[in-house]
Amino acid sequence: MKRLLTASLIALVVSSTPLSVKPWRGITPLRSTKSDVESVLGKPTRLVNYWATYQTETDVISILYSNGRPCGPHERGWRRTIL
Repeated sequence: MKRLLTASLIALVVSSTPLSVKPWRGITPLRSTKSDVESVLGKPTRLVNYWATYQTETDVISILYSNGRPCGPHERGWRRTIL
């Protein structure tokens, strides 16, 4: 019982701790909008569903944009489900 309580407390602390993400060229993952990205990288060279590909002189960048719906338990996405 003590191990279960300890594991539960650790899971609670980890899940409530905000993640720190580092911006790249002014784009912050999970914060920047498509407009923000396009102001830095320009229009995408390819756009399929919610995947956009941008090309610079030195890089090819692929970004998966949110579709606005919350992630469900059976969908691939950023949200985690703790059982």
